[in-house]
Amino acid sequence: MLRSGKTFGLYADVMIVCGFTALLAYFFYVDRNLLARVYIQSFGYGFVLLVTALRLSELMRGRLVDRVLFWILLIFSIQFFPRTLLTIGFSAPSGRAAVANSIFWQALQLSLGVLGASLAMAILAAAVTDVIDDLRHQRDVDHLTGVFNRRGFEERIAGRLRKGGHALLLCDIDKFKSINDQYGHDVGTLC
Repeated sequence: MLRSGKTFGLYADVMIVCGFTALLAYFFYVDRNLLARVYIQSFGYGFVLLVTALRLSELMRGRLVDRVLFWILLIFSIQFFPRTLLTIGFSAPSGRAAVANSIFWQALQLSLGVLGASLAMAILAAAVTDVIDDLRHQRDVDHLTGVFNRRGFEERIAGRLRKGGHALLLCDIDKFKSINDQYGHDVGTLC
C-alpha cells in the first residue's frame, strides 16, 4: 500500500489491531473457544487482505507486475474464507494432535505456503521492477533540468518515428555556450 501511495491511516490501523486483539483475548481468556479464534484469525486476515486488494484495484491498469501482484493478493485474501469454512465447518477438532492432523491444518499450511510464497515473489518482482524503472529514469533524464538527455531522447523519438505520423526538427545554435556563460544555465535551458 505504501508503494501505491494509499494507506488505511494510523487510526484505522490501530482500531483493526485493537479490535482483533480484543476478540482473540476474549475467546482465549474468557470463553476458551478454539473455533471462534480460528474464525476470527482466518476471517480477520482475509478481511484485511481483501480490503487491501480492493484499495489497490487501480493496479489492474498498471504494468504486468502490478496486475500479477493484484491478482495474487486478491486470491490470497479470498482463500481464507472458503478454506476455513470447508475444512473446519462448525466443529473444531479438540486437542493439539487432532488440530495438527486435521484437514484444516493441512489445507492451511499448503495454501499459506503456496500463496504466501507467490505473494512474496510478486512483491519482490514489483520492488525489483521499481528499482529498474528508477535506474532507467536516472539514466535517461538530466537531473539538473529534468528533461531527457541524448540517450533518453533518442529512445523515445525512435519509437515514435517508427510508428509514423511524427516528424523531428533539429536545430543547432552556434556558440550556445556564450549564452549560458553570459545569462546563466537557467536561461540557457529555457531557450
